[in-house]
Amino acid sequence: MMSGRKQSGFSEHDPRRVIVALAVVITVGVIGIVRDVMAQKPAGNPDETYRRPEPTAPFTPQIPSASRHKPDKVFLEQADSIVKPPAGYGGEAEMQVVKGNVKFRQMGMWLYCDSAYYFPEQNSMDAFGHVRMEQGDTLFVYADRAYYDGTARFARLRCGATEPEVRMINRKVRLTTDSLDYDLAQDLGWYEYGGRLEDDVNVLTSRYGQYSPSTDNAEFFHDVVLDGTQNDFHLYTDTLYYNTATHIARIETPTRIDSKEDDIVTSSGFYNTQTGVAELTGRSTIFHTDSLGRTTTLEGDSIVYDPDTRISRAYSFRNPAKRPTPMVITDTARKAILIGGFGIYNDRTRESMATEYPLMMEYSRGDTLFLRADTIRTWELKRPRKVELPIVAVTDSVTVAVADTVAVADTVAVADTVAGIPPLELAAADTVVAALPVQASARPADSVALPEEIEVTAEETLHMAEGNAEVSEGDSLVHMAMAYPRARFFRKDVQGIADTITFTEVDSILKLTRLPVIWSDERQVRGDTIIVHLNDSTADYAVVPGKAMLMEYVEEDFYNQLHADWMKMWFTDTGLRRLDAEGSVQTIMIPQESDSTYNRLVEAESSTLTMEMDSAGRLERLKMWPEVTGSVTPIFLVKRSQMFLPKAAWLEALRPKREWYGGSLVWADDLGEITPELEAYFATGAIPSSRPNPTPLKREDSVPGLPADEAAPSEGAAEGEESESAGSEGEADPEALPAEGRSTEEENMTGPEYPAGQENPIGQEEAAIENE
Repeated sequence: MMSGRKQSGFSEHDPRRVIVALAVVITVGVIGIVRDVMAQKPAGNPDETYRRPEPTAPFTPQIPSASRHKPDKVFLEQADSIVKPPAGYGGEAEMQVVKGNVKFRQMGMWLYCDSAYYFPEQNSMDAFGHVRMEQGDTLFVYADRAYYDGTARFARLRCGATEPEVRMINRKVRLTTDSLDYDLAQDLGWYEYGGRLEDDVNVLTSRYGQYSPSTDNAEFFHDVVLDGTQNDFHLYTDTLYYNTATHIARIETPTRIDSKEDDIVTSSGFYNTQTGVAELTGRSTIFHTDSLGRTTTLEGDSIVYDPDTRISRAYSFRNPAKRPTPMVITDTARKAILIGGFGIYNDRTRESMATEYPLMMEYSRGDTLFLRADTIRTWELKRPRKVELPIVAVTDSVTVAVADTVAVADTVAVADTVAGIPPLELAAADTVVAALPVQASARPADSVALPEEIEVTAEETLHMAEGNAEVSEGDSLVHMAMAYPRARFFRKDVQGIADTITFTEVDSILKLTRLPVIWSDERQVRGDTIIVHLNDSTADYAVVPGKAMLMEYVEEDFYNQLHADWMKMWFTDTGLRRLDAEGSVQTIMIPQESDSTYNRLVEAESSTLTMEMDSAGRLERLKMWPEVTGSVTPIFLVKRSQMFLPKAAWLEALRPKREWYGGSLVWADDLGEITPELEAYFATGAIPSSRPNPTPLKREDSVPGLPADEAAPSEGAAEGEESESAGSEGEADPEALPAEGRSTEEENMTGPEYPAGQENPIGQEEAAIENE
């Protein structure tokens, strides 16, 4: 019972329970107080052990009340950390230090870097480490650091540890430098201390350069070098304008372009670096060098050059405000210069053509050959193979019997002789034994028999028969030139005119066709065709294969004259050395007496004539055979009708003069002007009445009792005879000439013949010359 009461009393009145309850209440209160104190403790307290959870996305700073699409505002789009230094750090402007995967944006431009100083109020930033600027998906700029002004949209990019070079890449264009300034507003970047621009065709380097990605235009200054990676060329200049899309370079300063085959020197123009086409608008020169090292230069006020066709066109200035200078083609291997107002040169075939007052100068020999015409062409003729020809001596096949010879003295009528004046003195023997082929000409050219499969021109045949033994064919190249129409040539020793003149360099032969005339000293030669062979110092020989007419001025109004169907003349340094004539030979001579006077006029006709001169140019030997007829007349009894052969005409007014051809390349002069007389001669083919009026003989020279009209013909008779002579020559109408002698427009356009399968690209350009 007792135990039960004690247990009940502890439950109701035990003080321990009160103490325990009191302790619990106090503990709860203390914990609440501690929690309140902890809640009021600053976040930076070192005793704090709580940390904010890591962000699940990149931190994106927000700019309150600001539109994020302002075109002039630079926005910080991303950074791993942002730190705002205390006030005054970095200057008065507000600055944020951003690090880790930093990304800025302004309009369509994005800038990435490792870290940056961001100045929101100044709208700018300084970016560091692996800087990359992007615009769209085509333009990229790489640098070690960048200083960017968002208001001016201007960036200064520099190289450093993370990027050893500043690079701007726009599609296939790469600009590399150590320091680049980039104006985004003008879309223009430039360097000032050396740089390099590359595209898929070229590499350009310079001290200063600028490039616009939007226009593809680039400009380079000072020590500019352009290297063609595709076409293997090098361009050197001081200023160059280049477009990376078209690959066209614009030149405005002295420039040299070196390539494997051609070099160009110019000061103005356009050069397509991809195709190699050059349009040069300043005084320019192109140097063409072939595989054999032969160089040909083309110079002009403007030049168009196409490397695919290897054809160059050169022009003189068409602008009246500019003084034109001639186009010049210089073949150093052939020692020939061709000038004119317009010219074409084909480097592949080594053909050239000049028009607009052209002039060719060939200086491979002692005396320069000057050649003029309305058009001049040059080309190379390939000979297929080498042919050995035997030495052919022009020998006589049949000897005419002595009985067939004729004494010249017997041919002079006794009635025409004058007492006291001996007959014409010939060789030691008055009779000449002729040894001629029977049914064959004595011309050397006809004595050479060639295989049928070998084609040799007339002048080559003549040269082979004269020179002899070998015709250099095979791999040899023959340099040819043709001048037409209204052609003229000049050398110190011989001059000539013709509608067409062809020059063969290897044979040193000039061939004149249609209305040809040549002069040497006081001699003049005409014919259907004239072939002249030149040597180093003078003309070697000349051949007139048809209608040959030789005149030689003697004194006052008297001329030695010779007409024949065929004629050949040999020359030396002192003049004519020998002359052979065949077929219908007619001659009028004023022989010089031993006392150097002229007392008689000799007229003679025969079939063949041979004449030899001494070193002083005096007649040494004369042979005419097989039959000779003629007369001798005292000089004071000569009538006007006896003074000239029917076809005789002294054409000194048409002769090219020395003053036309100066020793220097001066184009603005009187080089071969076409005179009205020369124009009429080529246009009509008629011989002008250019014989000088004979000086009336003095009365004391006349024979007593001789009528005055016989001693000195009346002016009317003289004029009538001149008209008759001119009219007879005028019958040689150009249309009536043989095809070989014609020079029609179609034949002029055709020009020289070319090997089978080889076209003449120059001929295709003539139709467009006037338009150009």
